[in-house]
Amino acid sequence: MTIQRQFETEQEKALREAGHISTMIVDLARVIQVLAADIIAEEQRSRISDRSDPAYPILARNACSAAG
Repeated sequence: MTIQRQFETEQEKALREAGHISTMIVDLARVIQVLAADIIAEEQRSRISDRSDPAYPILARNACSAAG
């Protein structure tokens, strides 16, 4: 039995990598949307949306830090 190796061309490699990057961007965008929704929900629950307010919710503050 012979072992047959398949070598992908540079173009195939670039297309595969572009697909991975595209998938990662979509996933990151989804995470950002979830974090933003969590921040909004927590601000509405606490009725405090001013991040400089000492009573600003810790959960929202941490989500803001994670979102960048």
